[in-house]
Amino acid sequence: MRSLIIGLAVVAALSAPASATQAPGDASACRINGSSSFLRDLLFGAAARIPSADQGTVTELKRASAVELRNARVLSYDAQSGRIECTGDVQLTVPGEAARAFGGKTQLTTPTRFTAEPASDGNGFTIFSSRMLLSADIAAASRILGPTRLSPVAASVAPTPTAAPPLRAADPKPAFDCALASTSVESLICSDSELAERDRRVAQRYFALRGSLPQKPRTLLLASQRLFLKERSQCASSECLSALYDARLHRLDELEAKTAK
Repeated sequence: MRSLIIGLAVVAALSAPASATQAPGDASACRINGSSSFLRDLLFGAAARIPSADQGTVTELKRASAVELRNARVLSYDAQSGRIECTGDVQLTVPGEAARAFGGKTQLTTPTRFTAEPASDGNGFTIFSSRMLLSADIAAASRILGPTRLSPVAASVAPTPTAAPPLRAADPKPAFDCALASTSVESLICSDSELAERDRRVAQRYFALRGSLPQKPRTLLLASQRLFLKERSQCASSECLSALYDARLHRLDELEAKTAK
């Protein structure tokens, strides 16, 4: 994949990176902190780097426009590293007075593919994105519009997600996509509703705690989570996994109590 590689630091965790109450296997995991604002930064940042762009107008377009991620789909998720790869459509909505510079349109769409992974220092995420063709359109529009002041478009309201059905043995929902399970341990977790529930709880508690810690403790927490996942990969039975999850939940409870003091 030919890529434009851009780093972006954000707070908290994959939510999806957004909310600690959703599993990273869900399509909502393709959002950072519950929004598509990181795609806005990537899209307009790339436009601003095009030499012919009018920098001031690109900045004004960014301020006044809205960007949403549509038709998001998780391509892969690595539970050990926290790395997630997504695809979807970036929908750009520009003010009506800017439509003349976009062929008379106020809404444009381009496909995207990106990866989000925890930063090496444990502080936020780094985004690696494929090139979005709309960046060239924005740069061209900035030259047509020239210096201007635009009225911001109304922010769209994300649709309310449908409540997930209760967890059942036939429909486990751990903190990873069972359709992407690639190891015997992951398959075992997906086949056992109690293990799936424990896996999800550990991931939720970990991400919630990670988002509340300063940099150094957060880095130590990330190292301990990687050790836990390594130990998990060595389990060969439900009993081993149950004991390991219980121990990890207890440890996360201890760390949360220390943080609250």
